[in-house]
Amino acid sequence: MIPTSSQLRLPIGIEGISCLTYLHEDEAKQLFALGTTDGRVRIYRSLNRRFECTYQKRWHKSIRCLSLLPSTSHLVSTSSQSGLKVHDIESEKRIWAQLHAHKKSPISSLLCTSPVVFVTGDEDAIVQVWDIRKPGAPCHSLRIQDEEQEEEDLFGAVNDMACGDSQNLILAALDNGSLAALNLRKARVEVLSDTLGYSARTVTVIKNNKVAVVGTEDGAICLFNWNEFELCADRFSPFAQRTSKATAVGSSSVGVGPSMSPSVEKVVKVTEDMIAVATDDGKIRYEFSYSFLNLMDFRNFNVYF
Repeated sequence: MIPTSSQLRLPIGIEGISCLTYLHEDEAKQLFALGTTDGRVRIYRSLNRRFECTYQKRWHKSIRCLSLLPSTSHLVSTSSQSGLKVHDIESEKRIWAQLHAHKKSPISSLLCTSPVVFVTGDEDAIVQVWDIRKPGAPCHSLRIQDEEQEEEDLFGAVNDMACGDSQNLILAALDNGSLAALNLRKARVEVLSDTLGYSARTVTVIKNNKVAVVGTEDGAICLFNWNEFELCADRFSPFAQRTSKATAVGSSSVGVGPSMSPSVEKVVKVTEDMIAVATDDGKIRYEFSYSFLNLMDFRNFNVYF
């Protein structure tokens, strides 16, 4: 694996890193790709604690998401202008493209479900399914909305997506704080959870597809039992920190302020019992689950790009 030193520094100039994904499960290859804010894709190889850039090319004006189609060398990229491209990273050729995939809103999330199929979500809560064997329009499209609500933009962006054994059931973390279970084949919302109070930033599936883990903007980790997505089964804020109020003039006492938690921006499954949590304070935390719902052990380290 890539060395987990306290700091990883990549010389990319003035470009900002917008996304990163690993390209091979084979540890010996140690390849990963990152997308930049000026639309470039860079592929790096890790060797003896050094990072060598083996490929770089501008694919879009600005890259939002990158993901590798399973069991292939095909890398999917999305742009801030709602464009989609699929490149074969071995031949370095583009094999599929749709430059105006989402007509009205930027793409905010990407999920690859099979060697030929991937799913995109945008900032207007629209989810679309694409098949690289079929050029043109998406295979399926649906808007996440509650039939009892009249506001079309109530749910906001689809921040992240995940799936379990069934590729037809997709879980979507929404900007309004809800978790949506989507049936892609029937193009409908099966279940919509109660709001978690803050934006749902990320979602992943663990415990052999028995538990969905959602991270929120207020630093909470929320757990949902499979097929019970209406209500959160457990919720805790392991990253809360107490902040001190400013000392009053002429007073020697210092008050203790409210708890402040970093936003949970990404949760990634490492094993069925372990997840890695990235927060907006620049830290990645490994969490080891010793029970079905709670009792987590946290180990932290900083990562800087």
